[in-house]
Amino acid sequence: MADRKIAQIMPADGWGAAFADGEDEIVSPLVGWALVQDASGASAVVGLVASDDQVELCDDDSDFTGYVYLPDAADEFELETDLFDEVDAADFDEEDDDDFDDDDPGSQPGDGPAFDPKAGHLN
Repeated sequence: MADRKIAQIMPADGWGAAFADGEDEIVSPLVGWALVQDASGASAVVGLVASDDQVELCDDDSDFTGYVYLPDAADEFELETDLFDEVDAADFDEEDDDDFDDDDPGSQPGDGPAFDPKAGHLN
């Protein structure tokens, strides 16, 4: 569709675009949603997909058949909370806190060795 410009781009987590491929259908994850305006000023929200060398509007492809919500795709990279045991403050005793005590009560966070940017290392 000619003479359109993208006015805004938004994320499209969990959404894909379906394309006809003979008797099958291929679903590609959306890169984002684009608010596009045509020459007459009419606007529409259109999905963006990545091709081999560029990002394109889905409806520019003649094989585009529609959008598909993929709720599992949005969670694919999130960590499952039950993989980690919850840490309770009661699991630590006061002896563990000694590791974090400062030996010199007068020291300050910036009292360490100076950094010489010309030398590229700590003095």
